[in-house]
Amino acid sequence: MAKNFQIGIVIATAFQRTNLLFDRSLKSVLSQTYLPDFIVIVDDNKNENEFEIIAERATQLNNPNVFCIRNFKTKHNSGTGAWNSGVDFLCEKFENTRNGYIAILDDDDE
Repeated sequence: MAKNFQIGIVIATAFQRTNLLFDRSLKSVLSQTYLPDFIVIVDDNKNENEFEIIAERATQLNNPNVFCIRNFKTKHNSGTGAWNSGVDFLCEKFENTRNGYIAILDDDDE
């Protein structure tokens, strides 16, 4: 039976908590029984060099479903801008947004 929905995960990261991102939240998502179609890591770090570190580590996962973007909405103001940036990104990826499901995590969530 063909799957008629897609799942996307938004993981917001800030405060240079890259180790938490990879060791906790991303590890948790990638160990799920049912893997999402898309995982988007949204960088909201004030230190712009942190994005390069995150992108490099994500590339090393060798997983074509993991994407890294920068927060292009309201920056450095709780998670709202990063979450909305991730949702916008996923809406572009979904074949049909009416059949898309999105879960949102922070970098320290499991």
